[in-house]
Formats: sequence, C-alpha cells, structure tokens
Amino acid sequence: MDKDIEIINQMALGLANQGKFEEAIVNFKKSLGIKPDGTVYYLLGLSYQRLKKLDEAEKSFKQALMMNENMPQPYNGLGLIFFERGDYQKASEYYKLAISNNPFDFAAYNNLGNAYKKMNRAGDAIKSYLKAVKIAPQKAEPYNNLGTVYFQKEDFKKSLKYLKKAIEVNPDYAMAYFHLGVLNRRLNKFNEAKKYLLKHLSFNPKHAEC
Repeated sequence: MDKDIEIINQMALGLANQGKFEEAIVNFKKSLGIKPDGTVYYLLGLSYQRLKKLDEAEKSFKQALMMNENMPQPYNGLGLIFFERGDYQKASEYYKLAISNNPFDFAAYNNLGNAYKKMNRAGDAIKSYLKAVKIAPQKAEPYNNLGTVYFQKEDFKKSLKYLKKAIEVNPDYAMAYFHLGVLNRRLNKFNEAKKYLLKHLSFNPKHAEC
C-alpha cells in the first residue's frame, strides 16, 4: 500500500510541477483517501492556492497542521492566503508561527516584511527583510524589498544600495531593474533611469508602468 501511495504522490507532484494543478489535486486526494498525511495535505493546499481557490487551500493547510502542528510550511501558506485577502495582521501572525517552527525560514521572514510594509510599519519590515538576507544572502528578493522600503522613506542612498545588491546577486531579477529605474527618475538621472527601465522591459515587455 505504501508503495502505491508513493507512486500516486510522485505522479501528483509531477503534474503540479507541470502546472496541471487540477489533475494534481485529483491524485493528492486519492492518496489522502488511502492514508491521510500532513505533507500531502500541504501539497494539496499549494495546488489549490495556485488555482486561487483560497478557501480550499486554507482548509487543506489547516488539515496539515491538525496532523502536525509543528510543520512551518502550512503556516506560511496560510499567511500568503490572508495577505492576498488583505488581512495583513492575520498574515503576519501566521508568518510568525512559521518562523517559531523554523527560525531559518527565509521565505517567512521575507513575507513577514511584506505584511509589515503593507501595515506601514517600515522599521519592522526592514528588520524582517534583514533577517531574510542573513539567512539567504544569495536571494535577491529581500534586497529588492529593502530598496523599496527605503525608497518610501526617501532614504535614496540606502535604496540604491539594496537595489543594486539585488541585481548583483541575481542579474535576472527584473523588478529590481524597474525599481532602479523609478529611483533614478526620482533623482532626475534620466539616462540611468532609461537604462534600467529598458533592461526591465527586456524581461517584462508588457509592463505598462514603464
């Protein structure tokens, strides 16, 4: 039986990786019908989340936690759901639970920073992003996020520093080029702004804001 479940789960994961989430869901449910498992409930929730079926995703993540309350991933998933619903306070609470179960969860710290930013708590956002940077210095996203927070604070020197660091660690991180373009335009450095915005458009040609 365990071998059968393993085959079903591998099939479901393969389908999810191909973006075939509806088919993946069918297989995850089949596996859970044979043997309930917290990790499989979490993966089911992820598939629902990709389809924007947030209520179903929430139920699946909570089922995962009923089976193993120490799993950090479902808390992070729940945080993302409440963030998308605009409940940033609730999202932050779930991100903190993810961190309490895994203090080295880069994504949870980064997501917590995003929630704080939405709540206009710039200082707390910066602290969370810096924690993410410390855990995963090779990731561009928290550097980019730090750059945007400092831009909002009109600390353009630090904004420039972190946005440049984002493209240093990942030259293909498109949004950092966009934000560098916006920053340089704000500083009246129009040639620099044009350079960065054109680079961003090479990654995202349909981005109308440029």
